[in-house]
Amino acid sequence: MRIMDSSGNTIAHVEGSSIMNASRSTIGRFLSGTVTNRSGSTMGRVRGGYATDSYGSTVARYSRSSVLNRNGSTRYRLGSSRIMTSGGSTLFRTDESLDENLEGAIAWLVFFSNEW
Repeated sequence: MRIMDSSGNTIAHVEGSSIMNASRSTIGRFLSGTVTNRSGSTMGRVRGGYATDSYGSTVARYSRSSVLNRNGSTRYRLGSSRIMTSGGSTLFRTDESLDENLEGAIAWLVFFSNEW
């Protein structure tokens, strides 16, 4: 899955277990629900509607339509191939439907933003 900014510029790829930058260099991994950085340190976990930080604390809940932060406020809204602000402005686009790779998109968000 290719992830683009709101202007259509490629900023990342999530393919198989790899999280890559725009030039396809591996910057992290997403394997069996665990998100790791390039050096193998755990950044968080994504599974069953929950995203956790490296300590195992829940930082977000996700569904097909939204990502909620730890206090229950909407952090991101999710369209068919868009990740939006809570107000509906497009932050990122994907070249695949989020129906097909929802957890990969959430894993990239965990990697992209440690701030929930």
